[in-house]
Amino acid sequence: MMRRELIIRELQGRLNDISIVNGYLVDVAFVFRNPDKEPSPEIMTCVNIFEMEDTTIGLSKRGASLPPVATKNMRVVLEMWGQSASAGRISTDVSDLLNSVRKSIFNDGITLGGVAKMVTEVETSRMFRPKTFNFIGGIGTVIEFIFIEDYSNL
Repeated sequence: MMRRELIIRELQGRLNDISIVNGYLVDVAFVFRNPDKEPSPEIMTCVNIFEMEDTTIGLSKRGASLPPVATKNMRVVLEMWGQSASAGRISTDVSDLLNSVRKSIFNDGITLGGVAKMVTEVETSRMFRPKTFNFIGGIGTVIEFIFIEDYSNL
C-alpha cells in the first residue's frame, strides 16, 4: 500500500476516535473522505477530509535496476462543522472542535504515529457560519504531510 494511503487512513482513524469519552472536548459523529455534498445538520459534528495533490520534493535513484525512493509533500484540507445550542456558543464550540482535531493529529508528535516524516498545520481559515442553518459553524485547516515513498514496496 502506498504511504499516501496509509497517511489518509491513519488520519481518518484518529479523527473517528474524537469523543469526550476519549478525552477530547467534543464528539465527532462522522468523518467523510472527499465528500461531494455539503453536510446537513443531521450529521453534525463532522469532519470532511479533502485530499489535495502531492508533489515530489526529492528523488533518490538507487541504480538502474532498483526503483527510486521519493520524498513527497501532500496537503489535506480538513473542513470541520459543528452545531451549537445557541448562536452565542458557535465560535466556542467550533474552536473546541478545531482544538480536538489538532490534539488527535499531534498527540504523539509530528509524525502521525510514524507514517509521515513530518506533519505541519500550515493554514487555518476564518470561522464561517452558513446562513441556511441556525447555530451551525465551521472552520477549515490545511495539514501538510512530508513522507517517504519507497517504490520498491509497491
